Amino acid sequence: MVKRILSFILIGLLLAATPLWAAQVTAVADRNRIGEGDSLHLELRVQGKPAADPDLSVLKQDWDILNRSRNSQVQIVNGDFTRSLVISLTLMPKRSGEVKIPAVCFGSDCSLPLPIQVSTQPLVTSAGDELLLEAEVEPKQVLVGQQVVLTIRVLHRGTLTSASLNNVQPQGVPADIQPLGEDRNFETNRDGYHYQGIERRYALFPQQAGELLLPRLTLQAQVASADGFGAFGTSTRNLRRFSPALTVQVAAQPANGNGRLWLPATAVTLTDSWQHQSPQFRVGEPVTRTLTLQVTGLPAAHLPDLSLPLPSGWKSYPDQPVRNDSDASSGVVGTLEQKIAVVPTAAGTLKLPGFDLDWYDVNSGQWQVAKVAPLSVTVAPAAPGSVSQPPPSVAPPAPAPAQSAPPESTPAPVPQPKPAAQASPTHQISPWLWVSCGLAIGWLLTLLWWWQQRRRQPQGRVDSIPEEPLEVRERDAFKQLLAAARSNDPAATRQALVVWGRSRWPERCSNLEQLALLLDEPLQIFIENLSRELYSKTAGAWQGEDLMRELQRWRGQKVEKGKTVDLPPLYPAGKPGSREPL
Repeated sequence: MVKRILSFILIGLLLAATPLWAAQVTAVADRNRIGEGDSLHLELRVQGKPAADPDLSVLKQDWDILNRSRNSQVQIVNGDFTRSLVISLTLMPKRSGEVKIPAVCFGSDCSLPLPIQVSTQPLVTSAGDELLLEAEVEPKQVLVGQQVVLTIRVLHRGTLTSASLNNVQPQGVPADIQPLGEDRNFETNRDGYHYQGIERRYALFPQQAGELLLPRLTLQAQVASADGFGAFGTSTRNLRRFSPALTVQVAAQPANGNGRLWLPATAVTLTDSWQHQSPQFRVGEPVTRTLTLQVTGLPAAHLPDLSLPLPSGWKSYPDQPVRNDSDASSGVVGTLEQKIAVVPTAAGTLKLPGFDLDWYDVNSGQWQVAKVAPLSVTVAPAAPGSVSQPPPSVAPPAPAPAQSAPPESTPAPVPQPKPAAQASPTHQISPWLWVSCGLAIGWLLTLLWWWQQRRRQPQGRVDSIPEEPLEVRERDAFKQLLAAARSNDPAATRQALVVWGRSRWPERCSNLEQLALLLDEPLQIFIENLSRELYSKTAGAWQGEDLMRELQRWRGQKVEKGKTVDLPPLYPAGKPGSREPL
């Protein structure tokens, strides 16, 4: 009985103390009318100790929570203990109309709902809107591939502490997009109010006919305002602004293209470095020709590679083109620079044909032509110092006796000179007699020199032969050529090719171009690739293994004048799978 009475007393005390422990929650908004894209500050004020943390998920259906902060205080005055908590939220509405801030609960303690009126347009105060977002395109009707310039402006009157803009995402038809330069700061007036502005531009290039859609852009910004709601009478407002959606009509290419290259632009210039000053030309020596294509209204990535036609008597080795973009008031300006190494292979006066590049003028709607004028140039023969001539044939000393009498009989036919008084004017000494005497004396001097050189040589040493046979020189030059190709050295391989060609065809080959004409088509392609590697500024890691293999194939099969050139076997006997180095 006593326990039951104590239980009733304890329950009564708990029920009496519950109102003292319950927390009181109040929701306070700084405004109850805002425009779409404006934010508001909401404070959840709690007196007493809340039963749990707030459940903010109820806000996410109609509101975006941009910022939040928490501040709690504890005070003891005259022995009275008080506790308070303030949670500050920055909210942005997700829709217009009447949007309620629902009740926010801290466990069992909840606030009351707050109705907020959200208009479809930002509310403009009597002092003018403090933040504006503008967007425009030019032109609104274009052709496929033609440039469209999108300009975006952010205008603000107050202090803009931060701002972010979502990316431009074209829809409808595929389009390439690239920014035009850096953001530009400026000042302007709108409706009689002074604004500071930030301008950003993009270039868009639609790739198909149809409708190019640019959805509305969203600007998220923080603006400092003095509305007295925050601490010290100032607060930071989070604002959101939207640009209007834009549409561009894209038409197909004109029907009169007739298969011509499609370059829609406002201006095109094509320049040739040889037009200003023609260089000096010499057979076998490369000369660089620079072509520059500049197009207003197209990026460099959309420009074609340039290749000039060349007549016979020339070789060309184009380098990789260099592409650059620059910005102008009308949009992007693409520049392509093409360098071509040109090598004349024949001397004389030669005419180089011109070159026409068709492009479409989007301003006039007419086809235009950028031209490179033809040139007439004079090519000098190969310089003696640059291309060495084959060594002249030297007669061996052995055949000399066949052209003169033996040493013992040579002095016999030489008549003794007679006194001048006895000389007959009708019997003069023949000049051939003096030539024979000179040859005999030279032959005697040669024998004397040979005998002295032999005495100086040590016993057992074999005398060297002054000049090797043609086959021996050709085989040695070919070995040096294979060694240069095996070392993957393009410059050494080119020089070794010329030396080998001269040793194999002394009368027909004096440079690399003439050598290529004496070989078959696969080797001509490898030699052209080798020259292109040497003349290219972006030379890579050249490999000579393929050239070496083709040279071995050609030399093993070629028969010249009915005589097969003797070579060491490529594969040793009994080992068909192993290659023997030459």
